[in-house]
Amino acid sequence: MHMSGESKGPAENAAKPEQDYAAIVERLVSGEAVSWEEFNHHLAVQNAGAPRGPRPGERLLEFSLPDQSGAMRALSSLARERGLLIVVVRTSHWCGYCRNQLAALNHSVAKMRAAGFGVAAIAPDAPDLVGEFAQFAKLEYPLLADEGAAYVERLGLLNPNMSSSGRQNGGRVPYPGHILLDASGVVRASEFTDDLRHRLDGASLVFEHVNAEVGEVVGAASDDVLGAELILSSKVFQGGQDARGMVRVKIAPGWSIYPAEAPAPYQGARLAVASPVLESIVVAPLACGHEAIARCEGDVQFPLRLRLKWSPPVHGSRRLRGLSDELEKLQTPPGDYAVTAELKYQACSSDGVCLPPQTLTLEGFVSLAPDIGKTRPFFAGE
Repeated sequence: MHMSGESKGPAENAAKPEQDYAAIVERLVSGEAVSWEEFNHHLAVQNAGAPRGPRPGERLLEFSLPDQSGAMRALSSLARERGLLIVVVRTSHWCGYCRNQLAALNHSVAKMRAAGFGVAAIAPDAPDLVGEFAQFAKLEYPLLADEGAAYVERLGLLNPNMSSSGRQNGGRVPYPGHILLDASGVVRASEFTDDLRHRLDGASLVFEHVNAEVGEVVGAASDDVLGAELILSSKVFQGGQDARGMVRVKIAPGWSIYPAEAPAPYQGARLAVASPVLESIVVAPLACGHEAIARCEGDVQFPLRLRLKWSPPVHGSRRLRGLSDELEKLQTPPGDYAVTAELKYQACSSDGVCLPPQTLTLEGFVSLAPDIGKTRPFFAGE
């Protein structure tokens, strides 16, 4: 696959090995100033060793956990006719990335339920914290309190790198990720981030592995040969989220286009996606057939993997003493951002007429939602 763009952010800058992670955390939560290098080290340590998560084909362990209303919820009771998405976060309290992720999940709940999937999230917090945040963020799905992180530990998701200092749940914090189950509780797919600043969009696993119809059309265009739609897992994101998408192409009857690896002098179909809110884009090349000069006919797709630019949460890391100016520069303001997809292709008809290379441009917008607020202070001095 072809990757355009490059990942940027504080975790790129390596810290000195002798730096004491626990001491840095203690200073962060007590409101003392930290350096850029120390903040990088703080992130890098927490990111180390992220798991792949439960494997496809495994049956997820049962649980019985209280939701935000205090009702006990079993795994088997949360799935709908086609399955269940479980989102695992580090906390609903002090982690701004997690709080934003939980709030953003609201945007995907209705369409996933309509597609036959249940939605739930698990946080290793006390029931009162879970209830407080769920009410504040008006969550439309169950947020489960795994107080003490006993359940996520049984799943092998506990992060061994976390310090017991400050407000980090005594060090018992899971890696954040998503698990998609079928209706019987068997894992269909899972994804756990290797960078805590970047969280998967709520509908992405369902979009990619089961049902692309949970996505939303961002832009469309057509000419005499092709009709194309740019479809993303959502139109509304939080800063730094990962997303899935595709450009779905319908080729007119009697016409065909050349795949990416077409030999000269033919123009193979190639797609480029750009937006000021995107940090990186992976476009899977179009492939069809194994002939020496293959042609694509009918309906074809360009799968997409997208990463939005990291945007430090306003109510968390942007307020860290000594770093506010640096982190302010990385903040992406909420609002609408243009997204453009350019499809270059060459088409030939069944009677041997070949057109010169063409470009079809799809244009649309996505929205970056504002940070969710907080219900109580979680840094000293706030």
